[in-house]
Amino acid sequence: MDFIYRYYFSFVSQKVHILRNERRIRMRKIMKKLSAIALAIVMVVAAIGILPTANIAKASGNPTVKYMVHRQTYGWETGWKSNGQSSGTVGEGKRLESIKIKVEGANLGVQYRTHIQSFGWEADWRSNGALSGTEGKAKRLEAIQIKLTGADANKYDIYYRVHAQTYGWMGWVKNGESAGTAGQSKRLEAIQIVILPAGTYP
Repeated sequence: MDFIYRYYFSFVSQKVHILRNERRIRMRKIMKKLSAIALAIVMVVAAIGILPTANIAKASGNPTVKYMVHRQTYGWETGWKSNGQSSGTVGEGKRLESIKIKVEGANLGVQYRTHIQSFGWEADWRSNGALSGTEGKAKRLEAIQIKLTGADANKYDIYYRVHAQTYGWMGWVKNGESAGTAGQSKRLEAIQIVILPAGTYP
């Protein structure tokens, strides 16, 4: 009888041990799947540039800023982006080569200039949909400055930020400040621009 009891308890203990191991393995698999899903969500969010805070959503009631970029390999985007949307590419290593920007609504205009590989800062500001940068020269944009013009310019701030080689998304700047890495030979890859009431932060 003792032998039978010992065998029985040994058998039960082994089964319990096996079940516990199986449970741990299942939990590990579940955690791996959840981690992979969470990572994928973060990557998608970062790639499309929707991390800015809620004030960008309010931009729809303000003047509209529209912008379009010329990208390495792909050329010009097929449509205008606006009000904080990401224009360009993220995670593909593609340089921006030129940009057009325009503003609709209120008594506003927009001026901008870019820092271009080999050439440095453009001497003249471009405005209202004109091309800033180069086409067909394979030159990267390295930095950009944007400012509002017009009678209502003091009522609004124009914010912009860039996705730069090595650095990823950089901080927001506004009203003619430099966004990017002039002098470091780093390409711009994407940009977001938004107009908000003066004193409001994205």
